[in-house]
Formats: sequence, structure tokens, C-alpha cells
Amino acid sequence: MNLRKKKDVLDDFQRNEAGEYVYVGKMHRYHGPERKRAMRALILMDLLMFGLALTGGLIRAAGVIHTLYVIIPYVLTLLFVTVTGYKCISMYFAGDPMRDYNYKATAENYDIWLLAVLITACAAVVSEAVYVVLNGFDGYVAGTVLYFLCMAVIALIAKTGKDFFAGMSWTEEESEYAEKGE
Repeated sequence: MNLRKKKDVLDDFQRNEAGEYVYVGKMHRYHGPERKRAMRALILMDLLMFGLALTGGLIRAAGVIHTLYVIIPYVLTLLFVTVTGYKCISMYFAGDPMRDYNYKATAENYDIWLLAVLITACAAVVSEAVYVVLNGFDGYVAGTVLYFLCMAVIALIAKTGKDFFAGMSWTEEESEYAEKGE
């Protein structure tokens, strides 16, 4: 977070009559099915994607061990899955209503990160398929099939998560302290 953004966040805190700092900035309230249940579903999807991404990296599959154009999409998938997991857990613990700076750091761009997971997982499948077509299975048929399955299921979960998240909505509201003029 750059210095200007930090100052903007600090401007959202003011002292009340008791001398304590209170948040007076914008809040974002979740509207939809039970919030905790929806967030737990997203966390479960992220954990599943993370487990599949780790599995895909730990198995011996053709090309995954030594071919850069196969490794790069996999590493990006793992990175983006980790970021979406972090953002999802942060959303869960940010509360409801969520402060504006938490919303901007998590919910505002969560679907973009899921799209990045979807694209890189598909790229991982395509790059592995190209390697197999050009070089064969290198004796790792079972591992290669499992790698394909892991990356394909990650892409499917990312698409499902993106659709699920699109159905979730937040409305902007003022802080309870801002309304009182404290």
C-alpha cells in the first residue's frame, strides 16, 4: 500500500468523545445467502484448488520437471490460487459490514484473480498437451493424466467460484459513527 493510500485510510478514522479512534469511512454490507456459509464455500473451493495445485506440482508428469513452457503456467496457477485463498480468508475475517479498505483489497477484485486462475490452469493444460504431442509421455503416463486432471479441475473450480462470487453482492453504506457526526 503506497503512502497516499495509507493516508486516505487514516483519514477514515477520527476520535470520538471518549478520545478513542473510530472508523467513519464507507462500509460494504454483504447481501445474499448467509454470509458465513457463502464465505466458507469460497474458502473450501480455494483450499481444494490449492491442494490440487500442490498435487499437480508434486507428481511426476511429462514436461513438468524440466520444460519451461510447461512449468511457467503451473507456477502462475499456484501463485494465483494462493492469492485468491489469501483474499478469501481476508474477506471472511473482515466482518460484515466490511470496511472500505478491506473491501478494496479483497472483494473488489476477487473475481479478477479467479479469472487469472482459470486462464493459467487452462494454459497449464494446453502447454502439457503440447509437450505430450511433441515429446510423448516420457514414461509418466499416470502422472501426466493426473496432472491434466488436477489442472482441469482447478479451472473448473475457478469458473464455478467466479460464477458463485458474481452472485454475491455488497452495498455501500456509511459507518455508524459517520451518521452520528462523531
